[in-house]
Amino acid sequence: MLQHTPIKSPSTARQRGMTLLEVVLAIAALGLVAASATTTMSFLYGTQVREQRRLGARELAHRLVLIQLDNPNDLPGPSETIPYAQDQFRYDLQIAPVALNPKEHVVRSLAARRNESPVSIDRLEQITLRVWLSEESGGTTRFSANVPNAVLVRLYDPHYFNRNPDSGFKMFDDQARREQAIQEMLGGSR
Repeated sequence: MLQHTPIKSPSTARQRGMTLLEVVLAIAALGLVAASATTTMSFLYGTQVREQRRLGARELAHRLVLIQLDNPNDLPGPSETIPYAQDQFRYDLQIAPVALNPKEHVVRSLAARRNESPVSIDRLEQITLRVWLSEESGGTTRFSANVPNAVLVRLYDPHYFNRNPDSGFKMFDDQARREQAIQEMLGGSR
């Protein structure tokens, strides 16, 4: 008896495997995905560090303004670096008087009331404070927009008792500060 053997087609005769070229292309694709993920993570980490430093500069600027308003003698020197979190910062501070230019009817009204109060209407001041990352933490010695920084501008009335009761109590405890506040209120020297 003759035995009949089925003939297998070439596609079913061997099992499909991966060629060397397919393995190399798969490894290259995985390498590109890994490189992209590493680059993205590095960028996100750098952005996070930069934003934390900018936030630190802003928080420090607000604290320095409060120190300036309460007692300017407590401010660190402008040539000193100020530690904040893990970084060092520098600052510069400018104070300028603010001249009011009221409308004509307001000027007449103020002139009529000038005899009622010795308080000057031109007593307002503007504080401009710039804080930036110092060279010790990867920044610069002078202000630059290229390093994490903060610029804070505040318009304020230098009379202590108009801002904060605690500031008023501190001022009345110190004879020199009390006399300076009275001079400023009356429109004397700044």
